[in-house]
Amino acid sequence: MKASKAQQITDPVHCLAEGIVWDKAGERLWWVDIPRGVVFSSPFDREGLRPELHLALDGPVGAVVPNADGGILLAARHGLALLQADGTLRFGRKVLKRADQRLNDGACDPRGRFFVGTVTDGRILHEEMLFRASGSLDLDAERRDLHHANGMGWSPSGTAMYLVDSVPGTVWCARYEPATGSASAWRPAFHIDDGIPDGLHVDADGALWIAIWGAGEVRRYSSLGELLGVVEVPAPLVTSVTFAGEDMRTMVITTAQGSDREPDRGSGAGALFSVQVQVPGMPDVAWCGTSHRTPN
Repeated sequence: MKASKAQQITDPVHCLAEGIVWDKAGERLWWVDIPRGVVFSSPFDREGLRPELHLALDGPVGAVVPNADGGILLAARHGLALLQADGTLRFGRKVLKRADQRLNDGACDPRGRFFVGTVTDGRILHEEMLFRASGSLDLDAERRDLHHANGMGWSPSGTAMYLVDSVPGTVWCARYEPATGSASAWRPAFHIDDGIPDGLHVDADGALWIAIWGAGEVRRYSSLGELLGVVEVPAPLVTSVTFAGEDMRTMVITTAQGSDREPDRGSGAGALFSVQVQVPGMPDVAWCGTSHRTPN
């Protein structure tokens, strides 16, 4: 299998870049640097991005998505936050009580409902959660039995939801009801043993592109786990992936610099990368917003 090679499009300035999303309406990419609590954005450019510091929180931020009202929704440490279009920052109810637990990766379903998982710093517990937010900043728990909740996405039909549990290397699949936002009948779709699966994005053919932490790769899998393609990234700690541009065929990839336990093993570690692909990705969806009802 011939692998594609991603090209560096930012300086390696991020500690742990994550949660990359494409705001098609605003023609901007959004992402976070988790431990620094920083939100970045940039106009889209295939040749190189110009990261703009958009917001810095007092604590980690796990994910960011555009809001249908023009602001941005954030997964702060213990609950959601909303930066409104007028610059006002609102915080939702804290749903996590332990100081070492935080919200992590998140995404919106096809109707604009936001889902977000949890992780615990320095410990692996079989009690991490998956939450859902519809039209408010409150979160409702959907699952409580994960090890390290990470990337998620939906099939092109919207009737299947995928969720990465990184520590066991499991990609879960649920039966999904787009009209109600109900995920049920969870089952392991497949396991990844050679590398740690992290962020996930689904393409228009229903294949899953998964960032592989520690392997310097983004891999394309069928919904049954057949390896279909590989993008090589010149940084080992690959974290998340999305698709951008008018044709949705530019894959944009985030990476991390590492830590004392996982040292930097590449000059591009902490940079963003891109590569052209043949099959377009599914669009990232804006959150339905506090002033919007979830569509029927």
